[in-house]
Amino acid sequence: MPLNHPITSALLADPEIFQQNRLPFHAHFADQTSPELPLTVSLDGEWNFRYAENLTAPFTDWDTLTVPGFIQMQSLQKPGQPYGAPHYVNTQYPWDGHEKLHPGQIPQDYNPIGEYQRSFTLPENWASCYLRLNGADSAAAVWCNGVYIGYTEDTFTPAEFDMTAAVHPGENTLTVQVYRFCSGSWLEDQDFWRMSGLFRSVELFTKPELHLEDVFVKQSFAEDFSSATVTFDCKVSGAGTVSVVFNGQEQSAEVGEPAEYDSGVVFGKGEADPDVEEDVQDVSFTFTVEHPALWSAEQPNLYEAEIALLNEVFTVRSRNFLNLTIRYRC
Repeated sequence: MPLNHPITSALLADPEIFQQNRLPFHAHFADQTSPELPLTVSLDGEWNFRYAENLTAPFTDWDTLTVPGFIQMQSLQKPGQPYGAPHYVNTQYPWDGHEKLHPGQIPQDYNPIGEYQRSFTLPENWASCYLRLNGADSAAAVWCNGVYIGYTEDTFTPAEFDMTAAVHPGENTLTVQVYRFCSGSWLEDQDFWRMSGLFRSVELFTKPELHLEDVFVKQSFAEDFSSATVTFDCKVSGAGTVSVVFNGQEQSAEVGEPAEYDSGVVFGKGEADPDVEEDVQDVSFTFTVEHPALWSAEQPNLYEAEIALLNEVFTVRSRNFLNLTIRYRC
């Protein structure tokens, strides 16, 4: 299937372009919902794969590789190591001695591309479809059914993309190209083995109509540490009820229309940010913890929080669990 919007060497080398259409980063939390509505589908397993030495070189014939996994580690198991080998460097850049580059340039002769492709069937009850790449070294571009979805750098940070407009009922084709070097390679130059590929899990997920987009937990202390104030800043899309259970206390509030209450629960419309969806609303919950069990390396105390979302008929749409520490940082 031909791909529109091919990635160019100029884009890979441009330090001002490190993402296209990537969704904003957010906290990671475990999301639980009813078995009748699975929110996540794993794409781990065997993918079709082909390889090219650089952007202008021809691709090899189709093969298969396992996701998650580094290309070069799996290449070692194949005759002739057709997809390269792991490369260890310490103080050097990986292209030193091969190509003379200045900051703002990337290798042209040897910048391998791994192209992954597989099909998936869209679950019948999904109204939206998102892709999460949990780790791609060092840059990746995504297409769905030949339609360009987006681009990401930042090897070790999960990248999410909205594919809703590109998917259709039934079988769909997902293509991910992974580039070994990009502008970010100048910064990701630590003392470690250099490899590339989809080295962490790949997932599809959907969002229910009422969804916890993000949560930021903040804390402050009394001067004598006899008590702590813990605030949950939530970003929620959709309309319904948000409930937070923490340290034996529970607070809840309805969302849907911006408002402000005197109960310690503060509402407000999300900031005017082009990356924030229009229906995202900010909701804050504040709890007081008397005599908090502080975290330390010797006593790693944890508190559990549960954030539940309920729709207009009080059916739980999802439960999100967090393990928290209360600690003092100086």
